[in-house]
Amino acid sequence: MGRNHCSRCSGICNPELFNLAGILHRHAGDLQSAKNIYQAALNNNYASINLISNYQLLAQKLGDTQLAQQLSLQLINIEKDPYELLVLAKNELQTGNIYSANKHVEQAIVKAPYIADLYLELAKIRFQQGKTQQTQSLLEKAIELERDKQKLNVYQAKLLSLSMTK
Repeated sequence: MGRNHCSRCSGICNPELFNLAGILHRHAGDLQSAKNIYQAALNNNYASINLISNYQLLAQKLGDTQLAQQLSLQLINIEKDPYELLVLAKNELQTGNIYSANKHVEQAIVKAPYIADLYLELAKIRFQQGKTQQTQSLLEKAIELERDKQKLNVYQAKLLSLSMTK
């Protein structure tokens, strides 16, 4: 994971550069080039959670369920830090997989119960599940942990909005 020394370019190859190129091609509508970029990265052992996760999203968009499942297995087998788990959860939410998103966020909270963003993400999941009381408790926990004033204001606004919808 991370950076790899590249003998071809006499420098350091970063999987995130491949990931960015793949994302740019995907957003431009050039899905085949995006797939080729992601696959080239993996073929050369330039892998990261972000790269594999975005490649998996592309495979789903292309309808290549076999590739998506293969990439999912790769993601499962990689040890993840809390922020990587958060990225995976957000990607899962984008594809509507609430169960998997929930699992990733809960794993991240076990590893780093002091990160406010994790509780905010879990609150989003609970809100989608219609669990208003849990959503409120999770927002309160995020507020308790957050040190960034700007984020704190956003969390408080979400909590106020939630309490007004009751």
